[in-house]
Amino acid sequence: MSTNPPQQQDQLLSNADDTNQQVNSETIKIVTQLIIPQITNNPQENTFFNGTEFHDKNDIESLILPAGWSGSTFP
Repeated sequence: MSTNPPQQQDQLLSNADDTNQQVNSETIKIVTQLIIPQITNNPQENTFFNGTEFHDKNDIESLILPAGWSGSTFP
C-alpha cells in the first residue's frame, strides 16, 4: 500500500468531497420532484411513503395535531 504526500491527499479528499456533493445534490433534486404517489397496502405504509395529510379528521393522528384539536382551548 502506497502513501500519498499530505498535499496530494488533501487534493484527493477535496475532489472526493466535490464529487459527493454534486452526486448527492442531483439525487436530492430528483427525489424532491417525485409527484407520483406510491401505491401501498396499508395506511402506515401510505403515510411513510406519501406523507401525512393534515386534515381535520377524527383519527388519533389528527387529534395530536393543533389543526385536529377538538377539545377546549388552552388557558
